[in-house]
Amino acid sequence: MIGNFLDEREIEFFIIADVDSNKDGNITKEEANQWPEFHWLWRPDQKQISIQEIETALRGDLRRTIFYENTKNNPLYGKGVFNRGPLYALTASLNICIYVFTGELDLQTPARGAQNLQKACDAIGKTNCQITIVPGLGHGFSEPKSPRKHPLLDLTLGPVDSRFQETLFNLAKSLSR
Repeated sequence: MIGNFLDEREIEFFIIADVDSNKDGNITKEEANQWPEFHWLWRPDQKQISIQEIETALRGDLRRTIFYENTKNNPLYGKGVFNRGPLYALTASLNICIYVFTGELDLQTPARGAQNLQKACDAIGKTNCQITIVPGLGHGFSEPKSPRKHPLLDLTLGPVDSRFQETLFNLAKSLSR
């Protein structure tokens, strides 16, 4: 469904998570009015727009495409971020213990990356691979701030929540035995 990470963040982490408050796959004018960051050029007779239509419009936006391509081809990001491919199998093959922690609601390092690494570890029978996804926490292991639970710009930095501190404490305790 999603074309690239720019569209993914806006569609999945903002429009679906926040703007579509009734989760019906459509954005009404009333829902949109709750979010000044959501911009749409409504036709006079239009009362709602489907998320699919929004995604199609975003993908067709030449300015976004140019920005994405320029960023993708920038020497700073191009080789290391956009074109490197998945690192899960390579990471799983390392001859070291792997401990990965992420918040369930983390936008910077989404939990699905940790889940993919777990699958890669499981596929090769790696037993010293521990993946922990802390429920309810975002980036920086803190709770997302209102009004959104999934902001486009991650506003979940600090303080570190006691749930994550307890997770680390329990790991340290188990390793010291």
